[in-house]
Amino acid sequence: MTLRKKPKAKGKARIKPEKKQVRFLLARLAAAWEKGKWHTLKGALEGLTEAEAAWKPPHYRSPEPWGFSGSILEILVHVAADSLAMISQFFGDESITYEGVRERFQTQGGTLSAALALLAEGYDSTRKALTKLNDRDLLKNVGKKKAWRADSVFMELVEHYLYHAGQINYIRCLWEGTKAE
Repeated sequence: MTLRKKPKAKGKARIKPEKKQVRFLLARLAAAWEKGKWHTLKGALEGLTEAEAAWKPPHYRSPEPWGFSGSILEILVHVAADSLAMISQFFGDESITYEGVRERFQTQGGTLSAALALLAEGYDSTRKALTKLNDRDLLKNVGKKKAWRADSVFMELVEHYLYHAGQINYIRCLWEGTKAE
């Protein structure tokens, strides 16, 4: 029995890079962003008021070196700044900094709507950067120092959204408790 070889295709055959892991990370990112009320960043913000967002929990002690007050507003700007700065640092031109995002927040009025707009921009920036990659790209070290693998950057941001969603829900429970006193 002889096996026949397939005839060679004329021209260059284009092999589409795999995107299974990219699709997985996109699904995780979307799930952390908006797939439910209690365990997602967007869900944790449902019905949030300006007063609730600005409230600073008494006795809150921020880990060093950040010095946060514990307000939801501050958390939102923190998440937005991390998303925008990390994507710029690892996949862009490094023009966006944490400090620059905080300045933009203040310039835009320092309000809940300004924080939410920056947060949405950070999510969109993250999703767009991930969409441009394929599975091989996820295994490459990225950024000027090549200190992080691409997939680790995106997993860090997914974890960041989930962590702060829980933190926001907890602070909202504390806020509700102050109304009962």
